[in-house]
Amino acid sequence: MQRQAIEYKLPLAKAKEAIKEFNSEYETMVSDYLVYQHFLKIKHTFDPEIVGAGAILLDKLWNTNIQYSGDMKKICRALGEKCSFIEGELKKLNENDLKDHPENIMDVVRKVFPVILKDKKKRHYSFTTKFFHWCSPQHFPMVDLKARKAIRNFQKEQLIAKQSLIRNQESFDDCDDCLDDYEDWVYFYSNLLRGISEGDEESLKQADRKSKYPRLVVQHSLLRILDKVFWIWGYNQDE
Repeated sequence: MQRQAIEYKLPLAKAKEAIKEFNSEYETMVSDYLVYQHFLKIKHTFDPEIVGAGAILLDKLWNTNIQYSGDMKKICRALGEKCSFIEGELKKLNENDLKDHPENIMDVVRKVFPVILKDKKKRHYSFTTKFFHWCSPQHFPMVDLKARKAIRNFQKEQLIAKQSLIRNQESFDDCDDCLDDYEDWVYFYSNLLRGISEGDEESLKQADRKSKYPRLVVQHSLLRILDKVFWIWGYNQDE
């Protein structure tokens, strides 16, 4: 089904304040740095042992609670067995596919996400999006309850039609249901990225760099920076 292009206008000053707020917590800054550095190794090698370590590191630092479900061993085993397959699928994507060809992102998503989502005690949907985001930070948005709330409110403020809002939903019935929801996130970010100029992109990245300790600065994708914005907006809406 052909999706209608939607024009979004990101409030730049408010977004930069959110980035600074996100980076103001030292623990958050360190966690961001450690995950980034480890997943650089995964991108370069896709070694099964390093991939499994990445899943465990992400779970520990980001409190995704996989260890308590009893599924971590299954996930590490599945990722290890499918390393070459996942690496091959990710290499099919071009740098700007999220912005220019979101259908390419979803083609890969429907192949690689089930490696984690299927045959587990729980769906681990949010963890799956975070894991693959860090494997390829310019391609895969992270799904989170705080970001979900903030994005829906942002869409409403932009007077987006109800049928185009991302779902107001916390749990999903099966793998296919998760993938259908994720498609809404992919197309939301695709539309949002198309509305951000090169100058505004650099301004957001500069706000991210300047609000960190110099030795903890990493070169985040614009997608990761936007995730920080919506997470903080959602966090503040909860207060």
